[in-house]
Amino acid sequence: MRSSLTTLPDAATIYSKVQNTLEASPSDWTALYTTLWELGGAEPLSETATDALIAYLGEQPLVSRAAFTQALALHLPQLLQHSFVYTPAFDEASEAPLSLATQVFYCYWTLLSYANPSPLNWLPTDEDLLNRFAYFLRLGQYYRLRLDHQCFDGAVLQQAHLKGADLQFASFRKAVLIDADLRGANLQDTNFAGANLSGALLNNANTRRTDFRAARLYKADMRHVHLNTAQVAGADLSGANLSQAFLSNMNLSEMDLQMANLNEADLSFTILMRANLSWVTCREAKMQGVVLSDAQLTKADLSGADLYQARLDNTDLFKANLDHADLREVDMRGANLRYASFREAKISDTLRGYAASQEASF
Repeated sequence: MRSSLTTLPDAATIYSKVQNTLEASPSDWTALYTTLWELGGAEPLSETATDALIAYLGEQPLVSRAAFTQALALHLPQLLQHSFVYTPAFDEASEAPLSLATQVFYCYWTLLSYANPSPLNWLPTDEDLLNRFAYFLRLGQYYRLRLDHQCFDGAVLQQAHLKGADLQFASFRKAVLIDADLRGANLQDTNFAGANLSGALLNNANTRRTDFRAARLYKADMRHVHLNTAQVAGADLSGANLSQAFLSNMNLSEMDLQMANLNEADLSFTILMRANLSWVTCREAKMQGVVLSDAQLTKADLSGADLYQARLDNTDLFKANLDHADLREVDMRGANLRYASFREAKISDTLRGYAASQEASF
């Protein structure tokens, strides 16, 4: 949300007014909406005001916070049914500006998610309502967005703005997150099994123990990501940007990584048996002890890579670029080195002779 220079109610006032509304009109969503609109809808909450509100909510007694969130959560289905649109100035037949709706949504969700004292999923199971919630994540960029433990299974979140969001323990199984912005997000223990993350931005995200099994990550931006503890079995990483990513000691056997960018990535001691790395770029990559047995590296660029003691037996390196690579103590028995390039590579005389017999260049 954009910052506002307008003087807004302080955190205590926001909390008490919403609490009073919930107590006075516990079943009237329009009364709650009007209060939210007055507090954080007519003018958006600034980042400073949001920080103060979050801190204040954390100071309230757990019992009070539990009762507050339960009362607040009861109105979420009705608010979503009306797309967070209702003010004295707009009746239900007219269309309020999207900016107004997103501001009220942000005020409501900040209160609900940060007052919540326990890890509960507040999202509706109804597909239509769930996608209405997801729609708001595509409309705006929200400061300190908290969505941990929420269930978005099967939701459509294409181009969602989730940069820096807290998504730990959330579930996105089979969700659509094409071109979503997850840069710097906390994805610890998040479940993306079977999700479509094609073109998504995940660089610098926390992917500790993240579940990407069978996920589609085609052309996803995963620069600097630590995947060492993530689950990626069956994932499609073709065309992904994994430059400077950490994938050491992983089992990536039979993975589809063709056309991926692994420049300067750490693949030390990773198992990539029968993996498809055709047209991959691994320039200056750390690949000591990597196992690439029976893998496809047709036209791969491994220039400057450290492949010390790597296993490339029966590997297809047709027209691969291994210039300046460290190939000391590498096992290339049965490898296809036809037309591969080894200019200024660190290579044994035995391997040089074997490569030369296949018309490799030096």
